[in-house]
Amino acid sequence: MSRAWTDNTLLQKETRLTTGLRCSGIGGCVCARHGVVRRQGLGDLKKGERYANMDYILLSALLGVTLLAITISYDIACQWKIHLSTRAEKIKDDSELATDLGSFEIQFALPVWHAAAHEITCQTQNSLSYTTGVGRTDGEGIERT
Repeated sequence: MSRAWTDNTLLQKETRLTTGLRCSGIGGCVCARHGVVRRQGLGDLKKGERYANMDYILLSALLGVTLLAITISYDIACQWKIHLSTRAEKIKDDSELATDLGSFEIQFALPVWHAAAHEITCQTQNSLSYTTGVGRTDGEGIERT
């Protein structure tokens, strides 16, 4: 599964181009191998891309999934994954989403093209190119979609 969003959303999050708009972009979950959008895997972004929006979209897309392991490719996975489980617990407590991230074995990775924008140590630790079980998946399917 690949998670990402358009780079323009970050660039335009506080500009006059988005002033007064109800949403500044979309975030989504797309199968990195097949390009299929996950059920309940798209959502509006308010004021740019925030962890809360992407967390909610991920939890919605994983609702009812019976997988044992999942790889999440996201262009800021190195930062976003740090407190994801804590944020997910808060969302689970405050909403109808009962997705328990603890029930999955989760790998996080940077999409191949986006990894080039990260520091070398981050690239080597988090690149999808070095992730077990993903073959030659580039993780950029969300960008093509």
